[in-house]
Amino acid sequence: MKEKRRSLLLMGSLVILALLNALTPVRGFSPKENRYLQTFPLLSVPQVFSGTFGREYEVFSTDQFLFRDGWTGLKTLTDRILGKKDNGRVYFGEKDHLFAVPEELSPERFAANLSALVKFQERVGELLPHTTLSALLVPDKATVLPELLPAYAPVTEEKKLFQQIQRELEGLFTLVDLQEIFQGFPKEDLYYRTDHHWTTGGAYLAYGAYRRALGETPKPWTEAERQEVTKEFFGTLQRKAGLYLGLPDVIEAMALPEDFPLRVTGEEGKVIPLYEKSFLEKTDKYAYFFGGDHARMEITAEVPQGKTLLVVKDSFANSLLPFLARDYARIVVLDLRYYGPSVLDAVKDVEPDEILFLYGLQNFTQQAQLSLLGRE
Repeated sequence: MKEKRRSLLLMGSLVILALLNALTPVRGFSPKENRYLQTFPLLSVPQVFSGTFGREYEVFSTDQFLFRDGWTGLKTLTDRILGKKDNGRVYFGEKDHLFAVPEELSPERFAANLSALVKFQERVGELLPHTTLSALLVPDKATVLPELLPAYAPVTEEKKLFQQIQRELEGLFTLVDLQEIFQGFPKEDLYYRTDHHWTTGGAYLAYGAYRRALGETPKPWTEAERQEVTKEFFGTLQRKAGLYLGLPDVIEAMALPEDFPLRVTGEEGKVIPLYEKSFLEKTDKYAYFFGGDHARMEITAEVPQGKTLLVVKDSFANSLLPFLARDYARIVVLDLRYYGPSVLDAVKDVEPDEILFLYGLQNFTQQAQLSLLGRE
């Protein structure tokens, strides 16, 4: 009798849970994870027979499960109690630092990107012989702070990647070895604890290294210009962690003088704020810089004898660009994840004095769009 009652209770609980799950409105976006969720997939005969419907429905069921955020946090808590050092996506490091579990890199993609860069440099040399090309490649947090990783945690050997880049691009690009430069500074201040990006302090160090590599003197970032914009930043690694009991990060920015003549525009001349304060009230606070990523931006400033710089970048550049804005009359910024036209056509149009590739090192080796650099 007890067994029957227990079975009925379990069955009833499952039915109630299924009903509640079915009646819960479908969410299109998760603020906690800062990503779009799978909605109910298209149901059609081709979708069913190809297996697409089944795969998408499985993701839909996982994304839309009742109290999903709570269950995820509970699983992470259980894993931590059991002594696990990662949840499959994030390593739980020392001093509340979170690290991304590395993804497998494609040697073929890496080789294709390097080949594309060599051909791009050759073509730029034909079009604009006096234009200099540089690459500022940001090492992963795990490379700079290995002492905070869990013991025996597998990481990508970025030193070998950078050495291969040096061999292929030596004499063609000015390369800045940030792995070496960062060793001489308080390393824990260079990256957010809860995010994969560098801090604004880390970005400033890289800015200085880049300017010195070009034979220029970097402008200082004074205490008066150092502005703390939020103490409540939780980054993408915190959202992937499921449960994080450490303190939030602080985001700083460089406060330009109010009378500094600066203008930022996007596609079709739309004005973009240098700092978009509304994002400080949202989950993705890193989008405070320029309101996030844009396919194409142009930064213009009244800089005496200022040059034109073309930047091809990922999101690491966003917190560094305000420092560069003080040195150049014109900066054209392309994000190839969203920018479709030919980069060489942009080079012909902009006629830059300098071209800078600014990427996270692993993004640089794996971003598929880089292989299209030579397209005209």
